[in-house]
Amino acid sequence: MRGCPYCIAGLTLAQALRRHGIPCTVFERDDSPEVRHQGWGVSIHSTLTTWEAHVLPEIYDRVCEAQVNPAVGRDEVRGVPWINGATGKVEQSVPKSKRLRLRRDGIRRALMEGLDIKWGKRLVDIEKLEAGVRARFTDGTTTVGNVLVGADGSMSMVREFLAPTNHKLHRLPINALGCAVTMSEEQVAYFKDNVDPLYFMVDWPSVEWDNWNGTATLIGDAAHCMVIYRGEGVNHAIVDACQLADTIKSAADGHMSMNDAVREYEKEMRPRAREAVQTSRQAGHDGHCYSKVDKEGSFALLGEKPV
Repeated sequence: MRGCPYCIAGLTLAQALRRHGIPCTVFERDDSPEVRHQGWGVSIHSTLTTWEAHVLPEIYDRVCEAQVNPAVGRDEVRGVPWINGATGKVEQSVPKSKRLRLRRDGIRRALMEGLDIKWGKRLVDIEKLEAGVRARFTDGTTTVGNVLVGADGSMSMVREFLAPTNHKLHRLPINALGCAVTMSEEQVAYFKDNVDPLYFMVDWPSVEWDNWNGTATLIGDAAHCMVIYRGEGVNHAIVDACQLADTIKSAADGHMSMNDAVREYEKEMRPRAREAVQTSRQAGHDGHCYSKVDKEGSFALLGEKPV
């Protein structure tokens, strides 16, 4: 499995396979866990139960400790307000539900525990074999496995090999500026309670790719990059990882071939992900027109529709 620096999907898959007793190796392009900064936090809501059921209890407990705001309880039920930046008015509020706002660095460190991770592995080529696939890296090393899973993010190199003619991202006509600001404790308190930062302006609607007879596939942003205006991307990535782990387990137990296992995962994932990409894209457009942010708009579904 090839990973990317912030790939919660890839690490979740590895942990789910670990719980199933199936060996796998994560090939990470970074040289060490300390190379990257923390990145944005993520909101986990509709997939909390699925996530908990697919990783070891001690791993899930550590994941839950990575809350952006440690003062927020693990079982707290919260909503998300949408605030007009010009007026300060709350235009709409997402209905309250159980959700965790987690730090990416904390999630990664929790999910890396107990895994076989090879660092500094930058992919340059993959080759289809008679029974499996070979990956080649910039350091001259190669590895062979039964299945290669591209969990390498929105700019996935694995996707370039599996979908050579349609792997490019779709650019939205929306721009954003991310910045770091020094604040007082009082100012920070307001943002902890009221603001859920948003970013990302490209997507990829999970078009068909060649899975090389079930020896290669994609999960997470590599499979369905989406803008985060509905907070669904990481939740779908977790579902991808858990469902693929389950179908691989069925193949390992002799209930189906590995080809069928990969195809079954993709058959469920594609329509689910395509809908999420499209509705998230629409939410991105609607989010820049406050008249559409009402109970009939795409924001109204944020966090309510189960993944």
